[in-house]
Amino acid sequence: MLSTAASSAAQSILAGVGVDHDIQRFPGNPDVNRLDGHAAGWMWLGGVTLFSHLTLRVEDSRGGRIVNSQAFTVDIDGRMPAIQSSLTHVTRSTAVLAGFTHALFARIHLTYLAGASSTRVRRTFSTNAPLFVLVGPSASNSSVSITTDDHSALIVGADVTAELAPHLGVIAGIRRQSLHVEPDVSGYGTRPLVGVIWRF
Repeated sequence: MLSTAASSAAQSILAGVGVDHDIQRFPGNPDVNRLDGHAAGWMWLGGVTLFSHLTLRVEDSRGGRIVNSQAFTVDIDGRMPAIQSSLTHVTRSTAVLAGFTHALFARIHLTYLAGASSTRVRRTFSTNAPLFVLVGPSASNSSVSITTDDHSALIVGADVTAELAPHLGVIAGIRRQSLHVEPDVSGYGTRPLVGVIWRF
């Protein structure tokens, strides 16, 4: 009987949902890479704690739209049209992590995590330049191109969880991972997060 109770207490299942804020930074001139920015998103997570201190997690984060808009004028045969362009990108990451968790106080736990993230960055570029630069029948009101980049990266993070009631708690944490988009632009994303968790 004591053995069964100890085994039950040594493991638990975690599930939760939350919101995060994706802050992305890329090196170089922002007029060239145009990818720096931040956006709110949402995430879900699930995991299991084994032997009281070993934790395994699966997390899926869906970021919001990060938009970079620019406008400039150009001399075209004596005309000065305003050329406008917009680059919008959305990031989705699915991560598998492992880590160490321990009690800071009776109802508060700290967790340290590391793992691998599969990330997709979808970029949409639009501009009204063809309207002014091209002539018919090539001219159009706008030009839109969509690019999708998939890559894997190391992800690290830390959480603090607080139990509010039996099986119900809150989680606050941070995740950091590298980002890569073609042709050869690398940066990093930092995501503070907060959510609600259920522990079974």
